Amino acid sequence: MVTVLGRKVGLRQLETKLKRDWEKKGSIKIIDVPRDYYQVLFTSEEGYNNAFLNGPWIIFDHYILVQR
Repeated sequence: MVTVLGRKVGLRQLETKLKRDWEKKGSIKIIDVPRDYYQVLFTSEEGYNNAFLNGPWIIFDHYILVQR
């Protein structure tokens, strides 16, 4: 699950950013869920570990909060 702290970001904007940064190995799928959260599904464990352990991730000068 991810959310952007302090700003509302559209699905397409976030999807473009995350695909550019997180699709090193495998692919991702982003699902819009209520309350400005997004579920991110990974096809590879390496991609998941990259997103969860590396960072911080930033979009429009706001942090992207990554949660299990």
